Amino acid sequence: MILAKPLFSIPEQISRQIKESILQGELQLGDKLPGENKLSEMFGVSRSTIRDALHLLRTEHIIETRQGNQGGHFVSQKASYLMIQNLNNYAFSSLKFGYISLDQFFEFTLLVEVPIARFAAIHRSPEDLADLKSHHFRLANLCLLARSSYSIPQAVISFHRSIARTSHNPLIIETIDHLYRLSVVLSFQLLLSFNQRQLLFESIDPIYRSIKKQDALMAERGMSEHLQFLSDITRTKEQDIVFGDPSQMPPSI
Repeated sequence: MILAKPLFSIPEQISRQIKESILQGELQLGDKLPGENKLSEMFGVSRSTIRDALHLLRTEHIIETRQGNQGGHFVSQKASYLMIQNLNNYAFSSLKFGYISLDQFFEFTLLVEVPIARFAAIHRSPEDLADLKSHHFRLANLCLLARSSYSIPQAVISFHRSIARTSHNPLIIETIDHLYRLSVVLSFQLLLSFNQRQLLFESIDPIYRSIKKQDALMAERGMSEHLQFLSDITRTKEQDIVFGDPSQMPPSI
């Protein structure tokens, strides 16, 4: 009997666990990793295996190695950005070539953005609310007054990014930034009828108002219903989706 080869080698498994620790905040940017002997004990492997895992992380620029008395292996200041960038590249390719369905994309969006809306309602500052208000006002004009819907997709993206910025957490902000770069290849390229634009604003307005009132439960519910609306619009016009080139996507806002 031929045994299936493990999906990841031992060094790859160790490097993935270290990445998980960074994403979960157990290791902060700039933190020094335990020494090779300690890591060897923690993972129950030889030092050579640890060195291979560290080499993988160093190759991806997740860690950097310094020499001297104060040297060692340190979490790179760009580690979170690079990991999210890798996720972005994988997700874009998967969407473009059909490895991930639209339903799976929106499932991920719901998992990520609903708790962020709750966080925004609880922790938003007056400055955060002022920023969010400007995006809400712009969407009101575009959805209810403007004749064209061409500017609406980017305005919606800016609204979601504004909510993410209330976290003041670079990892959350980068995640949402890259998530909505991916959205350019989805429903945000669709033109909306005036009725759809009205419905879109009706799905956005409760999110803003609940964050303004600091009503966490209503913010969660509003975000969930808004994302479901976007999902429904995408599903009904799936044949109109046009996949773009990541290099041509608009810059972060």
